[in-house]
Amino acid sequence: MKDINVLVTATGCASVGEQILKALRLSTLPLHVTASDCDARSTGAPLADAFQLLPRANHPHYAEMLLELCRKHAIQALFIGSEAELLAISPAREEFFREGIFLPIQPADVLALCLEKARLYAALNALGIATPWYRRIGSLADLSDNPPYPLVFKPSRVRTH
Repeated sequence: MKDINVLVTATGCASVGEQILKALRLSTLPLHVTASDCDARSTGAPLADAFQLLPRANHPHYAEMLLELCRKHAIQALFIGSEAELLAISPAREEFFREGIFLPIQPADVLALCLEKARLYAALNALGIATPWYRRIGSLADLSDNPPYPLVFKPSRVRTH
C-alpha cells in the first residue's frame, strides 16, 4: 500500500500540532508525515519523516504558501496545529478541497464564533443549550451582582499571533 502523505502545522512547543504528530505515529496506516513550523527548532520535527519551515500564520500569503507546499509534497491530509493558522487558512479552505486535500476545519464564520467564548456561549444559550455561567468583564462593576464562586477568568478571544 502506498504511503498517505500528511502535513501537520505548528508542531513546536508542545502544541496541538505536536500532539497530532504523536497521535499519527500511533496509527497503523502507512503514513509519510511532514511537520511544519515557523521555528526551525520545532520540537515536533524529530517525530516526522520530513520538516518544512513556514512563516507565521499572520504572513499575508500564508495560505497560498501552505497550499503550494501541499502541492509540492503531494499532501493528501492536512492537520492544522494552531488557532492562528485555522483563521488564516479557513477562508481558503475550498482551494485545499479542490486540490483533493483532506482538511478537517470549519468555515471561517464558525471558527470565528468558536474562538470567541462569550459570543459562542451567547449563541449556545440562544439555542437553549446550557453553558457555564459567564460574563464579559470590562470593569469591576460588571461583577457587582454577586456572581457564583469560585470565579475563573479567561480571555474571551484567542490570541492569533
